[in-house]
Amino acid sequence: MNDQATDLRNLVRYDSTSGKHLGRVFAVASGKGGVGKSTVVANLGLCFARMGLRTLILDGDLGLANIDILLNLDPPYSINHVIQGHKSLNDVIVEGPFGVKLIPGASGLFTVANLEPDARDRLLAQLATAGTEADLILVDTPAGIGQDVISLATAAQDIIVVATPEPTSIRDAYALIKVLSQRSESPSFRVLINQASNKRVADTALTQISSVARQFLKLEIEGLGYLPVDARASQAICKQEPLIIAYPNSPAARGMQMLAEALLDNAAPTPGHRGLMDFVSRIVRSRDPTVVV
Repeated sequence: MNDQATDLRNLVRYDSTSGKHLGRVFAVASGKGGVGKSTVVANLGLCFARMGLRTLILDGDLGLANIDILLNLDPPYSINHVIQGHKSLNDVIVEGPFGVKLIPGASGLFTVANLEPDARDRLLAQLATAGTEADLILVDTPAGIGQDVISLATAAQDIIVVATPEPTSIRDAYALIKVLSQRSESPSFRVLINQASNKRVADTALTQISSVARQFLKLEIEGLGYLPVDARASQAICKQEPLIIAYPNSPAARGMQMLAEALLDNAAPTPGHRGLMDFVSRIVRSRDPTVVV
């Protein structure tokens, strides 16, 4: 396990341009709520951590932050306490199963551009330190196509869009991809179909999204496969236990592990990207282009 974890860590964290090891940032988004996005983030993070990768989850689901509940954690502080100067980031980060780390309540990130330069620099320095201690960083964005979603998603290296086979979810997933593609410097989208009854249904949903994106946006959408409809997923939420711990052999839990492995198969970092610090710096610039970080 140690050798495997070391190999994976070298794969996802080495930037040949800078010669540094940096945490790779994945933003997980959805065009509408209720598609299981946060459940995917929580369990995917646990899969990475169980594989020996130092995994950090940033809960950016504004007003509806619930990763702590899905991980059965009770964090006393959020990143807002760091911004207000009451706590350090180390005080705020909580540890969950398999050593996964969580930064709760990331809504405070959107006040960064309004901070005094010294306070902003302190926060960025702490985030940069946290980023260098993580191999993978998962950002749970709000649902929809609001400005907060755009800021979070376009600041990441990779954007994972979660959708279900329902027509409304397919439509909203395309709308999200359209908006983000217009705001991202080099858009790269991967689509995960969740709650599909079988592979044929999932493939049909992915084809509908990718064909429209190809025709109207000139974008090639990469599919990440699908997660099956699984009653155990809802039962795990009711128990306030992560799915892969409560029901590790369930179809959805096995699908989560396959998803984690698929993401690692193509996880070489973008040259020049500075991990979590660069992610936050991009958020600052998206909110206030005059700020230099």
